[in-house]
Amino acid sequence: MSMGIYGSAGVTFLHTAIPSRPLSLLYFDRESATLTASGSLDSQTAVLRRHIELYPTDDFTFDEHARGQELCALAKDLKIDGFMRMNAGFEVIICDALSSGIREVHVSNVTVPGNYIWENDPNIPRDPTRQPPLGFGNTFSEEYAWDWVRSGAWHYGSFGNSGGTLREDRVSLDLCGMVTFYDPLLQSLSGKHIGGIRGKDKLLDISTTDANTVRAWVKQVLHRHGKTSLFEKFKRLFWSPLKCSDTNWQLITEVITNSHRSRAVEIGEIFRQVQAGQLSVSKAMVRIHQLSHNVLSPFFQYPQAGVLTLVETKQTTISRCSSLFTSHDSLNNFEGLLKDSIHIVMDRLCHWEWDLLEWSENYTTDISRSPERLPHHTVGEPSSEEIGRYAAETDRVLAWLGWSNWVDCPVKCSIEEICYIPMWPVVYSNGTRQGSIYAGSQLTKQEEEYFWSPKCVSREMWAKAGGRGRDPEHQFPDIPGNVGDDDH
Repeated sequence: MSMGIYGSAGVTFLHTAIPSRPLSLLYFDRESATLTASGSLDSQTAVLRRHIELYPTDDFTFDEHARGQELCALAKDLKIDGFMRMNAGFEVIICDALSSGIREVHVSNVTVPGNYIWENDPNIPRDPTRQPPLGFGNTFSEEYAWDWVRSGAWHYGSFGNSGGTLREDRVSLDLCGMVTFYDPLLQSLSGKHIGGIRGKDKLLDISTTDANTVRAWVKQVLHRHGKTSLFEKFKRLFWSPLKCSDTNWQLITEVITNSHRSRAVEIGEIFRQVQAGQLSVSKAMVRIHQLSHNVLSPFFQYPQAGVLTLVETKQTTISRCSSLFTSHDSLNNFEGLLKDSIHIVMDRLCHWEWDLLEWSENYTTDISRSPERLPHHTVGEPSSEEIGRYAAETDRVLAWLGWSNWVDCPVKCSIEEICYIPMWPVVYSNGTRQGSIYAGSQLTKQEEEYFWSPKCVSREMWAKAGGRGRDPEHQFPDIPGNVGDDDH
């Protein structure tokens, strides 16, 4: 990222340093290093200023130096080393390198000879990430921008062909003390979360009282991680600031998504194919029955085996399925909120999966009601109205979960491509400042969905539309229908 921003023009020195001890950082989630007025800065602004402006000025949005000073004043109060934020990649802000034990390894002058010649040419567009005649960047400027995309994709996780298979594991999240603005105790934000593609929630309505509450929570959870004086260490002998269960909540959420996501998405695709006339109803019912049965089979026993009624079997199965990961006791308030959230997700998933199992069984095995039925006994087919009803509920569940909104590319990328998840500022745009979607352009639902969808991107495609704003003749098309034969 450093080379992508600063390596293309001017005189540039790159400092390489390493920490001599683990660092204590506060992580602001949700693209908090994305400099826009669309809500990406709201969480840190609420903690810092306890108020969100409806129309923040450009000076406020883009003045990272002033924001860094405010953050470092907060770091001093919280007794931590700094902050972690995300845009196209992850970045760490260290407020006091000396006291944080940061050791400089070396300094390299990475200035490319001849930078100043193009940089001072008034006839060249003022774009440092493009080479003449499209910008004043040096010979490697476009490659630096492309490698910014590549390095960010290394930590997307094992999705598509991103060039890497690891999530960002250099930082260990302490979910025991996760503070969220979705906490129901924050009454001023109740009912104000609208979700949608990549989330559109802003914190405009947060009250000063709730902002102070969040700041107090942050201070509470960081108390056991921050730098401590001898007096504070003595106090901890008699008082524990926050008790944690050591539950790996990250792993639990990954196990849940791994177990349910692929089946859920496949069921959604089956309904799509049936309604499009691409798959017969009978084959669709068999497949839906197999998928719903398999995901519930660890929690399910047929009424005949357990001497239960069908209603009792349903209740037992859903209860076991939904409570599998939420039987913890004595959790602190922050972990308790995680547990409750997981239970809500599992409860809806398990209910939906049971409804599909019970419905599809009527048109396939029918074992629960007729255990002695012959294997080749003919059963009827559901009406198109039934199919539509269950398809609509499946769409609602998938949309509510949001698991497939942005995680991977729909096809395997070729060797020269990267499975790229659009994130500011390295997004393709339609020629407006910072990318049209961040500058307030009104897009259709189809355009917005395609804009945010992961896509296979090559170096050549990036040259046409990557970065913070592109001239019309070098823009990436907004929707697939606009892509020519030479493009994806």
